[in-house]
Amino acid sequence: MALSGQSVLCVYRYDPLDRLADCSAAGQGSTRLFYQKTLLATQIQGQVQHTLMRTDEHLLACLSAENNQRDSALLATDQQQSVIAAQGLEFAYTPYGHRHPSGRASLPGFTGQRVDPVTGHYLLGNGYRAFNPVLMRFNSPDSLSPFGEGGVNAYGYCGGDPVNRVDPTGHVNARILALIFRNRQALVAAKKVTEHRHSVLVPGIPTSSGLTRTGGVSGAKGPAVVPDFINKLAQPENVPAHLKTRRRLPAVPSDARLHTRWAASKEAL
Repeated sequence: MALSGQSVLCVYRYDPLDRLADCSAAGQGSTRLFYQKTLLATQIQGQVQHTLMRTDEHLLACLSAENNQRDSALLATDQQQSVIAAQGLEFAYTPYGHRHPSGRASLPGFTGQRVDPVTGHYLLGNGYRAFNPVLMRFNSPDSLSPFGEGGVNAYGYCGGDPVNRVDPTGHVNARILALIFRNRQALVAAKKVTEHRHSVLVPGIPTSSGLTRTGGVSGAKGPAVVPDFINKLAQPENVPAHLKTRRRLPAVPSDARLHTRWAASKEAL
C-alpha cells in the first residue's frame, strides 16, 4: 500500500522457499528469477533471458537471448567472485561494492551478486536482506543478531572487513581464503573417491547342481576382492574341473547391478 505523497517503485514477490522470485518495477515488465540450488541461474524479462554459467560456484559466462538472437559474454572475476571484466567491458568497485551505474544491469556485480536495477542494492541471500553499497550497511537488521552468528552489529557488513570477507547469505560472513580452501578440499575429496572405486568380484559359490557362479559389479576399476570366508567354503565332490573355473566378467554398462554368469574353461568349449 502506497503512503500519501509517495509512489511504489517496485513490487517484490517471493517463492515458498523465501527466495526472491519476481520483481516488477514501475512502468517496466516483470522480471522472473530462477535458481539452481542456492545460486541464481536465470532471469527473464519479457522476451529477454539471461543465464549465468558457473562451475564450483565460479562465474564463467552470461548467455543472453532476445527474439531468437543469442549472445554470450565471458566473465572475469577476482578472488571475491566480483565481476571485474566482460567482453569489451571493465568494472571497478569501492571496498563495499559500489560500481559505476553505467555497467550492464544483467551482469552480476560485487561478490557475484545480482544488482537490483531499481535501487542499485544487492539483495543478498536470494532476497533475504538488501545491502546498500553507498551507505556500506544493510537496510534491515539480521535475524541472527545480536546474540547469534550475525554478530553484535545487526546492520554491519562483514564485520567492517569487506576486502577479506564475503557475506552471500546476508546472515553470516566468511573469510575468502577459508572458502577457497574448502572448495579445494572438496575437489580433492571427489578426486580420491573417483580413483579408489573398485570392482567387486563375487567368487565361485557352489550350488545344488555343482556349478560355480561368478559375478561382478561393473562401472569401476581395480583388482577383484575375494573375501576369506568364501575361500574356506567346502567344495562339492566329483565336480568336473572345467566347471570349477572362475573368470572375471567383461565390462558392462555402469548401472551398478550384479551380473551373474556361469564360467567354463576353454577345454570344455
